[in-house]
Amino acid sequence: MSELVHNEWQHSILGCFSDMGICFRGCCCCMPLCMMCENAEKTGNSGLMWTLLVLCVPTVAVSLTRTATREIYGIEGEPVMDWVCGCCLPACTNCQIAMEHKARSENGYNARGPPRH
Repeated sequence: MSELVHNEWQHSILGCFSDMGICFRGCCCCMPLCMMCENAEKTGNSGLMWTLLVLCVPTVAVSLTRTATREIYGIEGEPVMDWVCGCCLPACTNCQIAMEHKARSENGYNARGPPRH
């Protein structure tokens, strides 16, 4: 396990190539939509309405999921930056969110907070 910086993203918005499996899933065919739904589910957003949001307005779904992920893990930042990333670089943002959940879960974190010792 690597040491996490608790209040920062573990990967930059353009760092999606550091995990080629996530990068592939985030950029090919219909897999990005599946990954968006998985990312949203990890933040407590799921169900039919969320799936429709992902299908109809994916940039909005990615932006909202980035905000939720940031808030869950205590990552510093502003909602406006989540919207800029989600609207301008939706595939990279989707990958960043997936890599954040992966890094946090590998270090004992979940959507409810840090590991208990």
